[in-house]
Amino acid sequence: MTKEISNIFIIGVHRAATTSLFRYLSSHPQINSAYKKELHYFTRGIYSGSYQFDPLEYRQLYPVANGIKLEASPSYFYGGKALAQLMNESFIEPRFILILRNPADRFLSFYRHFSSEIQPSKRISIDEFFSKSVQEHESKIIADNHVNRAIREGVYADYLEPWMQVGKQKLKIVYFEDIELALQKSIEEVCNFLLLDPTHIDRSTLIVHNESREIRNYQVNWLAKKVNRLLEHYFTKNLKLKSRIKKAYGQLNEKDFLTSIPDSIYDELNRYYLPHNKRLKDSLIHNSLSLPNWLEDL
Repeated sequence: MTKEISNIFIIGVHRAATTSLFRYLSSHPQINSAYKKELHYFTRGIYSGSYQFDPLEYRQLYPVANGIKLEASPSYFYGGKALAQLMNESFIEPRFILILRNPADRFLSFYRHFSSEIQPSKRISIDEFFSKSVQEHESKIIADNHVNRAIREGVYADYLEPWMQVGKQKLKIVYFEDIELALQKSIEEVCNFLLLDPTHIDRSTLIVHNESREIRNYQVNWLAKKVNRLLEHYFTKNLKLKSRIKKAYGQLNEKDFLTSIPDSIYDELNRYYLPHNKRLKDSLIHNSLSLPNWLEDL
């Protein structure tokens, strides 16, 4: 008899539709989503080097005791062997979902998101951002800030193996590009992996969440984010309402990015990630896993 799944963790990566997937799954009646999407309960251990787990403390991060618990903390992917083992052993039949995205595209999205949080006069250029991030990665500096994480978090091959060790039946790798091309099919595959009936997903939730947009008024944005944090769990369970509010807010206080990304930066990113992507491809093939389109021709 198959054991009942207790917890679902969307472990990565940043800027790869983790928010959208969390929202979709949260609409399923069997899912008990956390009070907020990113609990980061284990994230502190990544930088302190010491992981701790208190079952009672963790359980209190969810509104009810029953149901399949769901959280999405993309930093978990970077926690290494110690975190993968701890999470695998601390929960009954956990399931881990990892979304990978072309690292060059992820870097650019990461930069746009970083820039959207800062007033234009205080931003750094994409060239400086790229240069500093590469320098810190080459120097093996590990820090919890956007510049440090931008390049490092795209070197997936450095972090994948410990999660492969939890077993194929517990880890589902999804590709961002597949979600973009065939959203409903991707959601159905994830639901099948989780033993959930995909017909119970609220299809009205199948929209893009957490897009990076230029801000018009940063005081209004600060207030909106504060309200969103306070009501995050309510909005997660009432996505139609949130969608209407988000649309109205976007019309009021957001606009498209006007700054284009030079082709030279994209070329540099692809060159930098090439050897790391080749290692990733070898690892996926070794584990008999499908390849995304950005790895097929390497």
